[in-house]
Amino acid sequence: CFVAFFRCAVQKMTGPALVPIARQVGLSESDMGSLGFATAASGCGYVVGAAAGGPLVDRFPGRQHVIVALAILTEAASTMVIPFATRLDAVAALLFVDGMGNGIMLPALTVSLVWMWGRDVAPKMQLFSAMFLGTVFSTATVGLDLEVTGDYRHGFWGISGGQLLLCALPPLFMTAPPRGGVSENAAL
Repeated sequence: CFVAFFRCAVQKMTGPALVPIARQVGLSESDMGSLGFATAASGCGYVVGAAAGGPLVDRFPGRQHVIVALAILTEAASTMVIPFATRLDAVAALLFVDGMGNGIMLPALTVSLVWMWGRDVAPKMQLFSAMFLGTVFSTATVGLDLEVTGDYRHGFWGISGGQLLLCALPPLFMTAPPRGGVSENAAL
């Protein structure tokens, strides 16, 4: 639930911060369309990450929790650095890396659920509903940060820090979850 929540929270928090990010990288009002390039980089990174996530999980069976943790570390670290970027191409590169981490995370997380619960996974997939709460939380948090402090950085750092503490660190210290009673050769 926490991973799904923060996965979407980090992905959507750039929306309310686009204007301050544009100012940060020196874009004039007439150049605001250039931000489309940066946000598209996130989607491209997601496609690359999702394409890599499945083969990674296949290559390291039973270690998907570590793959999820590393994807979260990648995503959170790249997002935490965005407030320091001073060029649009740097923001685009960071959003690409963010998208890659996010893309790798989804197949690894899905396989983790199937791994743990086998044929009984269907009701557990509702855990992904927390993504929508993450969207509401992050846009409201960054919007509130902008309203109160005039800056978006505290929201970015707080949300990314929460993702690191609650989602990335615990799996690094876990053992592989039990298989859920499904034999190696059983088709799901």
